[in-house]
Amino acid sequence: MFDSALTTNKATPCLRISCSHRKTHQHQRHIRPIIRIKPPSRWLRIMPIILAASLLATFCVHTTSANDVTFRTVAQTGDLIPNTGSETQQFGQISSPAINAHGQTAFIATTLSDYFFGKSIYSEDSGQITRVVKGGQAAPDGPDHLIIDMISSYYYIRPVISDNGDVIFGTQLYATDDLASNSIAFYRHHDGVTHEMIRKNAPLRNSNPQDMITWFDSEQKSLLINSSGQSPIAGFRESSITADGDQYVLYFQTPGAAVSVLHENDPAPGSTTNAVFNSFSVNSINSSGQIGMYAHTYDPASDQYIRGLYAGTPGSLTPVAIEGQIPPDATDSVGFDLFSGLQLNDNGQYLFSSTRATNTGADAGNALYSNASGTLREIARDGQPVPNQSGNEFFLGLTSPLLNATGNVAFLGHIVDTNDDHLYAAIFKSTDEGLQELVRSGQQVPGLSDGITISEFGQIPYPHNVLTMNAAGQIAFLATLEGPGVTNLTDDNAIIVIDPDGTLRTIVREGDMFDINHDPLVEDLHEIFSIELLTGSTDQGGGATSFNSSGELAFVLGLSGVGYALIVADTLPTIPEPATLMIVGLTSLLISQRHTRHKRGSSRLM
Repeated sequence: MFDSALTTNKATPCLRISCSHRKTHQHQRHIRPIIRIKPPSRWLRIMPIILAASLLATFCVHTTSANDVTFRTVAQTGDLIPNTGSETQQFGQISSPAINAHGQTAFIATTLSDYFFGKSIYSEDSGQITRVVKGGQAAPDGPDHLIIDMISSYYYIRPVISDNGDVIFGTQLYATDDLASNSIAFYRHHDGVTHEMIRKNAPLRNSNPQDMITWFDSEQKSLLINSSGQSPIAGFRESSITADGDQYVLYFQTPGAAVSVLHENDPAPGSTTNAVFNSFSVNSINSSGQIGMYAHTYDPASDQYIRGLYAGTPGSLTPVAIEGQIPPDATDSVGFDLFSGLQLNDNGQYLFSSTRATNTGADAGNALYSNASGTLREIARDGQPVPNQSGNEFFLGLTSPLLNATGNVAFLGHIVDTNDDHLYAAIFKSTDEGLQELVRSGQQVPGLSDGITISEFGQIPYPHNVLTMNAAGQIAFLATLEGPGVTNLTDDNAIIVIDPDGTLRTIVREGDMFDINHDPLVEDLHEIFSIELLTGSTDQGGGATSFNSSGELAFVLGLSGVGYALIVADTLPTIPEPATLMIVGLTSLLISQRHTRHKRGSSRLM
C-alpha cells in the first residue's frame, strides 16, 4: 500500500492531507529539547508509564481532521504489467475504475507498446494485478475468427467487480474473416478464468442449446452482478421449442449456468385485466436476488401498452408504480407517466423518479419516490418549496437520485429563486428526519483559498449523474470550481466528499501536487491535470461503483510527468478507541502534574 500526501491549498502549499506518515522537509526547523532537570525518584517511576503510553498512542491514535485521508496507488502509467511474460509491456492510459466492498478494484488500461489492440481489463486484489482480457486476443469460448475489439467498439460496457471478486464486462467482437459476422458478447472473469456469458447470434452456453439471443436490451447501459454472482441479462430469444417461436427473455447468469426467469407474455402481477409482460429492463439486483425492473405490459382488453415498475424475485414480482396510477401526496387529477428506472437496496427498499401528467395530459412535473420509511412516499417534486429557505426558492429539476443500504436518499436539486429568477443547484439528503440541504452552488470550497466556490456540480459537459454514495452515508461528487486564481481546464475540477455529519472535505483538485511515492521519506510530486470519477451509482444494486461502505473511493488522476494513476482514497473519518483516549489522557495528566510540581519547586532546578 502506497501512502501519499497532497497539497490542498495553493495559497499555503505546505498544507497537506493527513497521512499515516509525515515527511521531513529540509526547510523545517529542528529543535533539540534541552533537559536541565535532575530527575527525582518519582520521575523515574513515572517515566516508563509515559513512554509506554506514548508508544501505544503512536501506534493506535489516528487523528481525525477535516482532511483525514490516506491514499494508495493501484497502478500507474509506466508500471510493468504483471504476469504477461514480457519485461517491456507497461501500463499506458488508465480509466474506468470500479471498487467492491472488500477494496478490490477493476479498471481498463492501454499498453504503451501496443496502442491499437493494447487496451485490456484488469482486476486487483491487495496489490496483486490480474489481466482479465486483452484487446486483440481470441474471444474466450468463441470461434477462432472472433477477437476482442476494445478500441472501435460501439457497444461497450465498463467492467463491474462484484463483492465475490468476479469481474463482468461487455464488448464488441471483431470478425477477422467477415465483418458481417461481427458480434457482441458479455463475459465473466471467475476463479482466474474468463468465460463467455451470452453472445449475440450464438447458442446460449449451459442452457438449452436451441436458445439463441439475437438482440440485447437496448436500455441495459451497464451490467449488474450481486454478491451471489447472479447477473441479469435481457434480450430477444429465438427458439424452435417455444410456443410463440420468438420471445423477449430475462436470464439469470451464474458461473456455469444461464437460466431464463421471466418471459414475454408472462402474466403481469397486480393486473386486473389479464395484462402480460411485453418487454423489460432490469435496473438493479440486490444480494437476495431481488430485482428492480422497468417493464412494458400489454393489456389485451384495451389493446394498450402500459409502463410500470416492479420489484421482487422473478416469479414473485410486485408492482411498485404503474402508468396512470395516482402517486402518493398527489391530487386525483395527477398520475404517474414516465419512469427512469428502479433502484433497489439489500433491504428491499427502493427509489425511483417519475414524470407526472394530469388527466388531461398536461405535464405535472417530475418527482422522486421511495418506500424507505415503510410506505411509498414523495421525497421531492418540481415546484415544491425548498425546505429551510425563505419561501421564495422552488425545485425546478431533480437529477442524480441515489439510494444507499440504510434507505437514505441523495439527489441534486435544481432551484429557482422567484425573487430574482436566479438559478442554483444543491445536493440534498432525505432521511427519517426529513429533507436536508448539504451544499449548494456558490458555496466556499473547503480547504481552498477564500473566494473559491462551487460553480457546477459534475464535470462539464457531463453535469447529470454527478453523485456517488456509500452505505455509510458518505456522498462524493466532482465539482467545477470558480474564483480568484482558478483557470478553466487547469485547476477548476475537484473531488469533494460529504461525511454523514455534513462535513465537506476536498479530496483532490486539479492543479495540486500529488505524491505517488510509497517511501515516506522521499517525495515524488506531480501536478494533477485531470480527474476521472465514476458517479451516478451507490454500492447497492449490483452496478459498478467507485465508493464502498468502508469509505474507499476509487478514481483516476492524470499526473504531469507520469501519465495516469488509479488511486484509492480511504476517506472514512476514524475515531480513536476509548482505551487509546484513556491512555493519552492519563499521559497528559501525569505530565501536567509533573509540570505543576516543577513550577512549584522551580527554584531548585535553576
